[in-house]
Amino acid sequence: MQRATEIKRAGEWAGAAVDTVFLSFDDRYRRRMRLCGVNGGAFLLGLAEATRLRDGDGLLVDGGGIVAV
Repeated sequence: MQRATEIKRAGEWAGAAVDTVFLSFDDRYRRRMRLCGVNGGAFLLGLAEATRLRDGDGLLVDGGGIVAV
């Protein structure tokens, strides 16, 4: 399973995202959790510390792809 360990803030990344995740308000402040994208791709969020994810942020996954939030 792929892992996302870095956040690219909205405006810091460009191009097409490999997938998109929709998160509820309560799920946006996280450090670790399993996420599933709208295209069916699953990955693990594994950040160094709990961070608020915002609309337009990108999660850098293994292999260099970006999953849009």
